[in-house]
Amino acid sequence: MIDYEEVEQSICDVLCPKAENGDSINKIYSAIPVPDNTSELTRLFTQTKVTIAYVGSDYGEDESTSCVIQEETVTFEAIIRSKTRKGTEGIFAVERDIRTKLLGYRLPVAQKKITFIKSGYIDGSTQNDWNYMMSFSFRTKAVDEQPEETGPFAKQIDLN
Repeated sequence: MIDYEEVEQSICDVLCPKAENGDSINKIYSAIPVPDNTSELTRLFTQTKVTIAYVGSDYGEDESTSCVIQEETVTFEAIIRSKTRKGTEGIFAVERDIRTKLLGYRLPVAQKKITFIKSGYIDGSTQNDWNYMMSFSFRTKAVDEQPEETGPFAKQIDLN
């Protein structure tokens, strides 16, 4: 099974890789997994911020095998908050950078590469800022981790 929290962090690492000293190489924007507390989303910010959030999954039909195997389409959103639309730290530049880094990228847990679903401006401005959402997905297999069930075994067969 996929650990969605790990995948959120992996996507952040692709967008904002770290140098050996732990500092982000990306100086245009920061990328963080969605926080547990919604107040973190509205905290004041100075640098353009991208929040990565697992949104949900769609499942295909079960494949005919001895265990349950389903295709899982996993959907995430990148929510961009910026003070500007244009320029090097604006929505347009950040959106282009995210598309460049993620479109066609294959995460280790994925069977198919990342594709984009939709994007556009969203409500939620709290500080005279712009909010923009990019929705993307990848496909993988969801496999049951339960041991195959076995019935009771006959210990003795009485033919009389």
